[in-house]
Amino acid sequence: MELNYKILGSTIAAFCLSIVIIVCSFYIGSGINDKAFNLIIIIAGYTIGWFTGILASPYGLSEENRFSEYKKAISAFVGGYILSKIDNTLVNVLSWENLKNIVSAFRLFSFVASFLISLIITFVYRRYAR
Repeated sequence: MELNYKILGSTIAAFCLSIVIIVCSFYIGSGINDKAFNLIIIIAGYTIGWFTGILASPYGLSEENRFSEYKKAISAFVGGYILSKIDNTLVNVLSWENLKNIVSAFRLFSFVASFLISLIITFVYRRYAR
């Protein structure tokens, strides 16, 4: 495989940002339980981002056909059930009172950041590293 500077740049950026997020997770929170929960949130973000990145970038027509069925099932589940249940949770998570708490704000932003890092790096490798 030829060295692709876009892939290399994306990998270095993702690695550096991931290190910062993971190191910060050990400094945010007061006890071992807080730090462990920070890591769980980050792992969940990476996992969901990885899964979404795979669905967003199928390798070929056969995967695209298979993934379209998965996307339909997932969107029906998310649209029908999860969105009806998540409204109150989102209001609480995104409330100003919750975001003033450094631990809660860190968890929200680290989840979003890890999700996006994983999504982008998965997409880049599946699209450009063949």
